[in-house]
This record gives sequence, structure tokens and C-alpha cells, in this order.
Amino acid sequence: MADPTPETVEQSGALSNLAALPLLKQGGILIGLAASIAIGFWVVLWAQEPDYQVLFNQVDEKELSELSSTLDSAQIKYKLNMGSGAVLVGSGDITRARILLASKGLPRSSATGFDILEKDDGFGISQFREKARYHRAMEGELAQSITSIRSVRSTRVHLAIPKQSVFVRKKTKPTASVVVDLYAGRNLDSGQVAAIVHMVASAIPNMESGQVSVIDQNGRLLTTKDGGDDMALSVRQLGFVRSMESSYEERIQNILEPFIGVGKVRAQVSATIDFTSFEETTEDFTPEKNAIRSEQLSDEQSGKVRSMGVPGALSNNADALGDDEGEDAKGYLNSRKTRNYELDRTVRHTKKAAGDLKYISIAVVVDEPMEDVVAADGAAEGEEVANIAPKRRPLTTEEMVKIRSLVVNAVGFDEKRGDLLTVTSAPFYMEKVEALPEIPLMEQPWVAPLAKQVLAGVVVLLLILMVLKPLIGNLSTPAPVAAMGVVAGGAEQGAVGGAGGLVGDSILNGEVPPGYEERLQVAQGVINGNSQIGAQVVRNWSGGESE
Repeated sequence: MADPTPETVEQSGALSNLAALPLLKQGGILIGLAASIAIGFWVVLWAQEPDYQVLFNQVDEKELSELSSTLDSAQIKYKLNMGSGAVLVGSGDITRARILLASKGLPRSSATGFDILEKDDGFGISQFREKARYHRAMEGELAQSITSIRSVRSTRVHLAIPKQSVFVRKKTKPTASVVVDLYAGRNLDSGQVAAIVHMVASAIPNMESGQVSVIDQNGRLLTTKDGGDDMALSVRQLGFVRSMESSYEERIQNILEPFIGVGKVRAQVSATIDFTSFEETTEDFTPEKNAIRSEQLSDEQSGKVRSMGVPGALSNNADALGDDEGEDAKGYLNSRKTRNYELDRTVRHTKKAAGDLKYISIAVVVDEPMEDVVAADGAAEGEEVANIAPKRRPLTTEEMVKIRSLVVNAVGFDEKRGDLLTVTSAPFYMEKVEALPEIPLMEQPWVAPLAKQVLAGVVVLLLILMVLKPLIGNLSTPAPVAAMGVVAGGAEQGAVGGAGGLVGDSILNGEVPPGYEERLQVAQGVINGNSQIGAQVVRNWSGGESE
């Protein structure tokens, strides 16, 4: 058997050491190494993942593709929840994403208005189709207007407009149905429902408010007439009374709180309103004033008229006439006067509106102030004051008169009308307001992202120190080479202590045992110390002998 040459190089690489292991161990090492690297990458990606927040809710599926392409072009990370249609983006990019999508007009409203009429369908369109497009445009415009209300998320409007007829008896009134989709936790009050009804009825010719129905997404009819017009009138009257009372209460608090203190005045006002309305027309005449409007005089004469002579002559004397002449001169004279006087005529039409204030009742309670705490004589400043409990004092007569005068002038108090006013002072029970507890450190908003980064770093460090480093260290340990000249430099420390001091020293010094028995002892010592290195030594020897 030929002696191995010193030019043989030691196979100490990681791949050679891995190849020397059994297949089961090789597979376990490779799987562990791959799993460690995968876990490390996953932890790093998890730490870098942003905190997602909702950008839009219930986005239409038709707009998701355009919205996602816009976010991709801006390199904004996002998530799509296909179940709810929500779009989520990182908390740091949510403002930029909203501005970007708003500039693009996204998400667009599904309702279309009169812009649908701008589309050119060419020639040959029928009149029925034109009317249908017009009705669709009206529905879209009304839907957009209703959706502008804060509580409404989306709206659909259905119009039923009958064809106009020349026969009066066959005319039917148009109707409308409105379906509103409200935000979670929101409701429409009666005033908002009435506003929607009147807006729709005003937009369609010949449509009355009673022909409009409004329902929500849960199928509830919001336009139910509770009690008819009388009940609606009572509700409006009650609202008017409450608004007037609130106005008086606000006046009282605004004038007293600046010098008494905020929250130290309580005022309640009860107003009695007369909602009776009537109309009255009166006509007055004043006969004392005799102003002549017109006058008519008429004289009527019949029979013979005596001849009249020259004034002053004898012919005018009745005694100078004969009897016959006097009889012939008999007749009559009728005089008539008609006068029309101007009458002073006054016509007065009086209409009393509803909502006349009959009287008000006012109750004002003022909190009693604290007494000034004075230290005892001879006590050090601040020594005993802190131990004295503060006491309240009732308001003086001057203070009560001042408060009463302010309230009277603020609300327009009228004793002749029957108004009532009561002003009193009493200690208010004030609950102790505890200071808000500080937010714990672990609940601070910046703790979670930082903890995520630190945890990821710790996990990666543990993987490196406890998994990757031992694996790489074991694989990179050089395999001992037979010291018989197969590899120059000997087997280093692999066989030390395996076959005694003499054999180990000979291997370390590069000495080659001459005989078979010495080689056998070296092989036994190496195998007892490290079986893998021993197997490598045997392979090297076998290769040397074959050469």
C-alpha cells in the first residue's frame, strides 16, 4: 500500500461535512435551516406591515378596480374586504389616499342625474325612450339631493308619472317612493322626513305630499300619519312652546352666569300660549259730523198769477184790485229741498294670529357661594386654613333683589299679565370630578408599533443565535484527515485523546505510523473520539492504498 502524498487537501467545507452525515440528519438540518430563514422573513414582514384603517365602506364592486389601480399607481398599500366592500389603507397614508381619490372623483356615486341626457344616442330614438331617460334623470337628481343629508348613506327614488290625458275625469296624480339607506346608528326625525317628502313633491308637477312614501333599508315606513293633521298641529304647537321656554331659560342663564359662575344657575320657564285664532270685521258710523255731500232744491207753482206792476206803484196794492181779479189770481206754490249728508264710516278687519303669550312662570335657583375662610388670630399663614372645611352662605337680600331685577328685565316680566317669578338660593350638590387617569404605557398609541419592531428583532436574533449559528458551526467544522501523508498537515485535533497520548502526538506532529498495527490503533482512537472523523480517515486511507 503506497503512502499518501502530503499534497492531498483536507475536505473541511460545510458541504463535505453535510455530505458525511446520514440522509435523515441531512434532511433535518436542511428543513430546520429553511424553516428558520422563512420564520425570520415572515417576522420582518410582519413588523413592517402598517396599521390598516378603513378608508371607505361599502364601495361598489364596479369601482374597486379603478380605485385599486389608482392606489397602486401611487404606491399606497391597501387591503380589500370583499365581504363588506371596505377599503383599508395604512394609518400613515390614509390622508394622502383620501386626497388622491378625491382628486380623481372616487368613489363615484352610482346615482346619475341630468348628465344622462347629455349622451348622444344618435338618430331614431323613440319618444318613450326619451321620457324614460328624463324620468331616470329626475330620479337620479332627487337621489343625489336626498343623499346630501348627513344621516343618509345612499338613496333610490322611484317615480310613477302617469301619461297626461285631455279628459279631466281620467287624470291621475303622480306618486313617488323613496328608499333611504341610513348609516349605522342614525335615524331620520320627523322634520327630515317631512323635508324629503316636500322636496320630492315640489319637484314633480301635480304631485301632492301625501303621494310620497319614504322607507328605510329595514323596510320601515317613515311617512306614517300618526293622528292626522290635528296631531301634527299639536306637535308643532308643542315644539313652539318648548322653543319659547328654552329661549327664556337661555336669556336668564346668559345674564346671570358671568358673575355667579357657570353651572351655578338653574332656570325653568313655563309658558302658557293661546293658539286660538280668529278674524273680525267691524264697520262704524259717526253721525255727529254733518258734512253735506249733495243738495237739491225744487220749486213747483200752479194756477193764475197776478200781474205784477212796477214796484212801488199802486198796482201792487191788493186793496186796489177788484174782487174778480183776486179770484182769478188764485193758485199754489210748492218748494222742495233734498240734502245728502256725508257719513263718517270706518271698516276695521282684525285677524288674530295663533301663538299669543298669556303668561309665563319662572323659577330660578342660584347656588349658594362659599364663605371666605379666615385664619385664626396668631396662626401662621396657611397653617390652619387648610384644615377648616369651607361653608356655604345664603344670598343676601341685596343680592336676591339684584338677581330678580336682572331676570325681570331679561324676560320682559309683566305682572299685569299674570306672570310669576320665584328666585331662591340653595346649595348645589356637586359630584367630585375625578381626574382622568393617565393612559398606561402599554396602551399608548406608539407602543404597539415599537413593540412589534422590538419583538421582531428579538425573534430574528434568537433564530440566528440558537438555530442558524449552531447549524453553520457544526457544518463548518473541518473533518480530520489521516495523518499518514494523505493530506499535508495531519488531522489536527480531531483524533487527540482517541488512542492515547503517543498516537495523538504522532498525528499532531504529522508523523505517519509505519506498520499496520499502528495505523489500526490510530483509527480506533479517532473512531472512539469522533465516528464521523474516523469514517473520513478510513476513506482517505482506503483511497491512498488503492493508488
